[in-house]
Amino acid sequence: MSINTNLSKYSLKFLSEIANNDDSIIPMATKDFISDSILVNTYRKEGAKDDVREKAIEEYGTGIVWIFGIPTIKKIFDKTIYKFLKLDPNFDIRNLKDNSYIQKTTKELNKSSQEFLKHEKELFLTLNKENSVLKNGISNASLYKWLFASKFVISTLLSAFALSKIIKYKQKTTKEKIEKEYFQKNGSNILIKKDIKDESVYRAFKGNKNQKNNSPAFKGLGSVFLYNNIANTFILDGVIAGLRLKESRRGEKKEILLKEIFQVAFVYGLAKPIELAFNKVAEKLKTPINLDPKVIFDKDISKKAQDALKIIKDNNLVLEMTVEKNGTKKVIKNLSKDAIDKLKQISKQNPDNSLADILENNGVVNLIRDKNGMKHGISNLSYIDSKKLLKSFSAIESLSDNISNISKIKPFKLFAIFGNIALAMVGMGIIQPKINIWMRKKLNNGDNRNQAIIEQEKQMQKAIENI
Repeated sequence: MSINTNLSKYSLKFLSEIANNDDSIIPMATKDFISDSILVNTYRKEGAKDDVREKAIEEYGTGIVWIFGIPTIKKIFDKTIYKFLKLDPNFDIRNLKDNSYIQKTTKELNKSSQEFLKHEKELFLTLNKENSVLKNGISNASLYKWLFASKFVISTLLSAFALSKIIKYKQKTTKEKIEKEYFQKNGSNILIKKDIKDESVYRAFKGNKNQKNNSPAFKGLGSVFLYNNIANTFILDGVIAGLRLKESRRGEKKEILLKEIFQVAFVYGLAKPIELAFNKVAEKLKTPINLDPKVIFDKDISKKAQDALKIIKDNNLVLEMTVEKNGTKKVIKNLSKDAIDKLKQISKQNPDNSLADILENNGVVNLIRDKNGMKHGISNLSYIDSKKLLKSFSAIESLSDNISNISKIKPFKLFAIFGNIALAMVGMGIIQPKINIWMRKKLNNGDNRNQAIIEQEKQMQKAIENI
């Protein structure tokens, strides 16, 4: 199988995003929107007449807010509040955990007179109280922390509020549609028994205002991780899932829980394990795919991978230690104590080195570029995760050792990316609704309608009979 290595930068960017199961919402959005389309089509073919309209409003409406709500609100925050305070939203506040790093970097930047470092110099010099943008004793360092937390909380709450409105709108329109159809079908019998304005009939069709307005499930529960986009969305899922479970209509909780299980499994829980499984298979086949598509599909990757590995080894950025346990020897690799400092120094002396280029494309570092696009080393604003860095070093070594198989590595990378998405599409778009429809028929003597709708009609009939 031959692969066109001259992919456009937009194609590579898209591949890079949908392959990133660590920190990007794009794989989630891709799985969600495609599986939603398949799910709606599955209900259209095998479900009840109300399912298509309900699912379309629920899945597409909530999906748009769920995926784009938080990033959009955060971007607005960056363009307004941060800009007004003359702060840089690209500054990673995890750097503030290491005070020695802040002091050392500030001291180095203070000595620099280079134009391309002017912005970083100003930012680090204003982290203390004396140079803060607010003259009330609050340092810029504290301000960055407060703004980051506020942006996280506000974007999550506003998105949750918007989603709750969509949920209630879907419930309201479904309820009104069922009432209208039921009245049209049974209106003459009702009028014979009692005037339509009788209080009991009015309650049957308009609903008791003290009764909760309820809805089906959506997303899964998650834990709070401020620095990760996927975890941030996971929290929002938890809010929405809690709201839907709390307000679920009678007979609807089983459908909610089933939807939650599949959503959490394929969007969150299984995404990374499936990726790792593909990676392990690739390693055994000597076609390592652990690096980003922007790295693997680089037309000069053969030379870059070997040059990058040479830089790693020549500068002792990784230390190896052999340990023996139960007669089996195992090599353990760790970053050298000053690996990150060395890496920055190497990049400063030779900004166009292959290692920095690969690490940037792999999402580990950000490079400083001037207005002409020239590279000038690794940015001090970004945070370098030591675990990600070590994994990237290992992946570079594996790729370099098997670079003769690059023609096989590229198609296998594509197979792994789209295979991961395809499994989620089948699980959420086909298997989940089919199980749900089967459960409905099993519990309702062959009736494939939502149990909540059946219960609503029963309550209306009972109210009419009691006139």
